[in-house]
Amino acid sequence: MIGLRRSSSIIIFLALFLLASPATGHAALPQAADDEAVESVDSLCKQLTSLYKAKKDMDVQRIMNLVRMLHGRYKTAKPAEQKKIVKAIRKAYDIKRLPKDLSFLITASGALADMGKEGKDALLHGLNHKNFKVRPSKEKSKEKPIETEIRKVKVTIVEAIGFTKQVSAIKPLSELLWDDDWEIIRASCKALSCFADSRLKVRKPVVKELVKVFANINALSLANPKRTDYRDKLNQLEVPFSEALRALTPANFDTAEEWEKWYNNNKNKPKW
Repeated sequence: MIGLRRSSSIIIFLALFLLASPATGHAALPQAADDEAVESVDSLCKQLTSLYKAKKDMDVQRIMNLVRMLHGRYKTAKPAEQKKIVKAIRKAYDIKRLPKDLSFLITASGALADMGKEGKDALLHGLNHKNFKVRPSKEKSKEKPIETEIRKVKVTIVEAIGFTKQVSAIKPLSELLWDDDWEIIRASCKALSCFADSRLKVRKPVVKELVKVFANINALSLANPKRTDYRDKLNQLEVPFSEALRALTPANFDTAEEWEKWYNNNKNKPKW
């Protein structure tokens, strides 16, 4: 059941980036022209990186189409070509002047999620890029429209890191559980749940950190009943934490207290 749920999530995630369109958000990718279908990976990469350099009126739709084409070529490409593909898509995060429409970054992140370790490294590059600094959730009311779009991109990057299923991504994702922004924390919970099929040796530290952070958020809310921000944070995150823990363990609880009790009773058991 867990595996089925995770597979469905992956399909939905990849479908979102493949179908995203700056105009409607749901337009399917047009058929590539015959000349595009036979173009080399090197040519497509050069076209893509040249589009990033536009000083105004960036052709976002064309960028998205090229990313999709390169994604389609990735699995059958030679290792050297795969590196070129990842490098070309990764450069999307380095654009100096971001356009108003950032849907191409959602597409780029979704593509990189399907590109293994190198895709993971590219996503971490994007995650830590100065272009994608966001305000804490409690300050969202002060955001400009472009900041709201940047937040969406960062959330997508975090989720995409999980979909790479690279064990080396667990540490940075676990660190994000302590972020000030509950949307980033929620995305990290979702990303960590992607390791549900990993060995218990891999899952145990993840469960430990999820329980620890969940308990901390709950304790702050209980200890400060007049702090509506603490209560709101708990309300926003109770379900994401529980869903991640259900994916990673055989248990099924809803509250931080229940999960903490279960973990303390089972953390040293050789099997779950």
